[in-house]
Amino acid sequence: MFSCTVIPSGTRNLLCAHVLRSRFFSYVRNDLLRLALCIILAVCALTCRASGLSAFHSPLSTRGKVVVVVANRLTLDDLDDPSLHAITRMIRGGAVGLISPNCSGGKNEFSCMITAGAGASCRGGVYLREFYDSQERIESGASAGDAYSRRTGYAADPGSAVFLGLGLALRANTELAKPAVLGALGDTLHEAGRKTCAIGNADILPGGINRATAVLAMDSRGFIDRGCLNANSSNLSGLARADFVVINFSGSTLLDESKNSMTDKALAIHKAEVMRDLDRLIDGLMRKSRDENVSVILVSFGLPVGDPWERLTPIVIYGQTASGVLKSPTTRTLGLVAASDFAPTVLDLFGIPARPEMVGRAARVQSVGDKLAALRDLENRVRTHQTVVEPVIYVIMAIGAVTFISAMIALGFPLLVSRKVLVLIKAGLVTGCASAPAMLLAVLAPAGVASHLVGLILFWVLITAASFVLGRKMRLPGAPMLVVFALCVSTIFVDAFAGGALCKFAIPSQFQLSGFRYYGIGNEYAGILIAMCAMVAVLSGERVRLWLALVFGVVLVLALGLGQYGANYGGTITAVVTFGLLIIGLRRGQFGMRHVIGVFVYGIGLLALLAFRDSVSAGQTAAHAGRMASLVQKVGGGYVLSLIARKVLLNLRIAAHPEAVLAYIVLIPICLFWAYRIPARLKEEIFRDKSVAASLKGLLIGMLVALLFNDSGIVMALLMFGMMSSLLIYLMIEKEARRCPE
Repeated sequence: MFSCTVIPSGTRNLLCAHVLRSRFFSYVRNDLLRLALCIILAVCALTCRASGLSAFHSPLSTRGKVVVVVANRLTLDDLDDPSLHAITRMIRGGAVGLISPNCSGGKNEFSCMITAGAGASCRGGVYLREFYDSQERIESGASAGDAYSRRTGYAADPGSAVFLGLGLALRANTELAKPAVLGALGDTLHEAGRKTCAIGNADILPGGINRATAVLAMDSRGFIDRGCLNANSSNLSGLARADFVVINFSGSTLLDESKNSMTDKALAIHKAEVMRDLDRLIDGLMRKSRDENVSVILVSFGLPVGDPWERLTPIVIYGQTASGVLKSPTTRTLGLVAASDFAPTVLDLFGIPARPEMVGRAARVQSVGDKLAALRDLENRVRTHQTVVEPVIYVIMAIGAVTFISAMIALGFPLLVSRKVLVLIKAGLVTGCASAPAMLLAVLAPAGVASHLVGLILFWVLITAASFVLGRKMRLPGAPMLVVFALCVSTIFVDAFAGGALCKFAIPSQFQLSGFRYYGIGNEYAGILIAMCAMVAVLSGERVRLWLALVFGVVLVLALGLGQYGANYGGTITAVVTFGLLIIGLRRGQFGMRHVIGVFVYGIGLLALLAFRDSVSAGQTAAHAGRMASLVQKVGGGYVLSLIARKVLLNLRIAAHPEAVLAYIVLIPICLFWAYRIPARLKEEIFRDKSVAASLKGLLIGMLVALLFNDSGIVMALLMFGMMSSLLIYLMIEKEARRCPE
């Protein structure tokens, strides 16, 4: 059983008591904010134990040797063939999963493989093909070992393999936000006294070399102990002289490179022959697994050339490991492992701890009845999302654009607009906002494009209809919009505390292919959640709005800030600032700069506490802030400051992107129109209450925090602004409709 460290109760109590006695707590002068802080601290203390992530059942067994067969350009369909007896036995008796290519830049097999060897997101290119046996002669006539020494300054041992593109690889990865250690897997194996070996190639003679799979075995110097790159992949002589062996099964790659020159019939014949060769190779290695204590990994890091990267590639681990489906703390998704999990998983097979620089985590095995069915469901959901995401988003944007422009024209000019038109505008606003919970609930539909779209439309219609039906029974202004907001907020909260299965696969927050976010609440839904909670609290009535803001603030911080739930730390600080100012505004009717600074400092301190809690309680399964807290203890707080600076600069660069500039060209006239015509109406209809006006200013400041301190902050801030604007416009249209003729 994969276990996590638990903070002793005495330590938890001491930590909370220290925070309550600290100067930081004295800065929080508002009694309600102090109450919120006490509740959050109490919940953190009570839940500071191993979370449900410990359900990764079986650790991978420690083996004497590990052999990796890299058969690129293959998919799960290629391996699921009963005529491939050895591969079928391997799948049936081993652990199976699909790989997310969480590399930097564009997805390609070179970037995926260098990411796998580093255990962290990297960028690769065709220069990864330049691996040679040290004694080989290169084009200049010199030996590869001599060329390696001149290019890198390191010596090449006889019989080794070397990477001549090391300088290019290092330069390509120095600009990343989190620079990785290239070859970290090889470094760790060498430090543990293990030898590495690379066998085989996918060369296309006379001049085209391709030994890129060797990057999995190299260390940070671009060095491999034993090189058999000139040998055929069936030559397994290197097994006796190394502990970690990477075999380049070239057949699948070479066939894919030449498929355009073949007929479909010829391609099918050659594909069957290649798969039989792979099956024979796996059969021989499985025999060694039983006789010589060897673990075998069959993996593909790339899709066929020309195929859109809208599916995941397979990995199978065999060798007295538990039979089941792979699942890693990185993805928290059954059947899904990240490319960066490869190095920690290999090290786990050897019983060696992963390096601190590795952001990936060792995969675990979970028992499942039908392994391939589970993987196909995952693959189908990923492909479905890739197919439907753009059309659905465009439809929502079209509804929003038409509705917003119509509403502003109706409100901004003294035109005689019929009530029917205003009713249509209200329906458009409700329908647009109802898309958010509908996209979440559509995940409950069976996997597949047709079934997903049917589920989406069905939930969309039901939520829109329910909002008007329930809204009629409420006496609050904007009741249908408040119903939609309440339904969406409830869905996100329930999903977060139940494991996040909906957010994980919903439009638009699914990132299984890009590896941006695998679990928790993404910035899209975090922005929607914060804005909707704020608007529901502010407009729910004078008697309950203050306490509702307190409750929403506490639940939001816990849902977003606890690593086993939302794990969105940029969203957490946004929620703290927004609801801190919201509570002050509702209570005092105003706030000043000192309140803004105080609440922001409050958020930073609370964020550090949550990260520390996650780091200590969750251990290896901690979310990224928990891992950052562990790293800060080793490298110092300067790392956090540099990370914050990079996030801010990244968002500023996104804001200045050419596509963003085009959006500004469209939005500036609308914003000027809004600034010129609408404020008077807002002041007349809504802002007569100073507490409401101050609270909405707090929400705007929260949007600024979201913009600066989130990876996709501009998306989060725009969604917050969109939710706030939708409800405000609805309220004004609703009042206008009462004055208009039928």
